Amino acid sequence: ASPRSAPAPPSPVPVALTPSPRPLPRLVGRGVELRTLSQLLPGSAARSSERIALLVGGAGIGKTRVLQELALRAESRGVRVMQARAFEAESVRPYGVWVEALRAVPRGEVPDHLRADLAVLLPELGAAVPNGDQPRLFDAIVELLRGAHGTGPGVLVVLDDLQWMDVASASLLHYVVRAAGGGETIAVVCAARTGEVDD
Repeated sequence: ASPRSAPAPPSPVPVALTPSPRPLPRLVGRGVELRTLSQLLPGSAARSSERIALLVGGAGIGKTRVLQELALRAESRGVRVMQARAFEAESVRPYGVWVEALRAVPRGEVPDHLRADLAVLLPELGAAVPNGDQPRLFDAIVELLRGAHGTGPGVLVVLDDLQWMDVASASLLHYVVRAAGGGETIAVVCAARTGEVDD
């Protein structure tokens, strides 16, 4: 009798480990604030005439968590959410917070006629307008926001830690709110630390 050969060990199956999404902590005691902020959302039955809100409070008071909950509510209503946060270490990076927020719009949804202007901030869109000027850039961003909702009721721009926003981003925020002020499709909600946002 011939000796039987041992079976070959099974080949290892590659498994990609991806971090499981951590559930957000339960939000307690912010019902009034969330109801008020929800009235800013495009498509809201009780739509407020306001287009921008600023949450101000001390560090650790829960501003970011309120913004997260508002974003979840907006998404559940079909509103496109563009979120970003400013960082103290990047406060000299021009338009840094806007670059992060605008990347929520898939490249395929950026209209061709806006690509060259927006490529100043988003190089992945292609060649930028040579020596792109600020008015063209600002107008292109407002036009992008007006059309970025697709089939949904509108767009919610959420910007956190405004106290560390660079000057160029602050100018763009002012322009977006002013230029889109009469529209029904854009809302902006921001948060900042008390005492640090004054400048």
